[in-house]
Amino acid sequence: MIKYYNKITWSISEINSSATMLVHALSGCNLHCAGCFNYDLLVASKHDAFFTMKDVCKAVSSMAELAEYVVISGGEYLLSPIEELVYDLTLLRETTTLPIIVYTNGTNPEKLQYLFENNLISGAHTDLKLPFYELEQFTDADIIYDTVGKKLTSEEIDNIRTSIISTVQYDMGLNQIRSVKYPWIDSSVFEENSQYISTLNKRFNKNTPYIVNNFIVPQ
Repeated sequence: MIKYYNKITWSISEINSSATMLVHALSGCNLHCAGCFNYDLLVASKHDAFFTMKDVCKAVSSMAELAEYVVISGGEYLLSPIEELVYDLTLLRETTTLPIIVYTNGTNPEKLQYLFENNLISGAHTDLKLPFYELEQFTDADIIYDTVGKKLTSEEIDNIRTSIISTVQYDMGLNQIRSVKYPWIDSSVFEENSQYISTLNKRFNKNTPYIVNNFIVPQ
């Protein structure tokens, strides 16, 4: 059973300045990215009280007329077993016609692709916090650690690359690739990222946006 934070957050800054219900999964996270707003509350803290997806569906159903999107974030939601993801997202699909968007760090490409192919999500916003399409496990180890809080294996780097490709390939108009403007990353990196996403868009005949968010130090 996947546990969810027992408060639904409302936002108008997540997607196109539209009213969005933000659901946070308590699935933990396999990264500890610099400046993460959610880590202390949702990953490092113990939660004796929580929502199940049935609780989430009740909340979404009661407020759906006020919202335009439902977003599921984490931690990293796709750490959950695929069977539980399928069960919960099917239940949510049966509850609301609102688009369902998942935020992911890209480390679970097979699950992401499955959710796309089986129409269990309407979109995904996938992190490209470093130019993983050209990074190497050892030569770039320091900047990787400073950014995502751990050393990454070559397999993990390949997984993120695959998720970025899938996010463009399966885009039906609601996907995004997102970076954070960390001060230790040269601005040229974001230009390179943009060019890389442009190349993928041409490859798959898509128009997936690449968004660079400002780095905000948590208070």
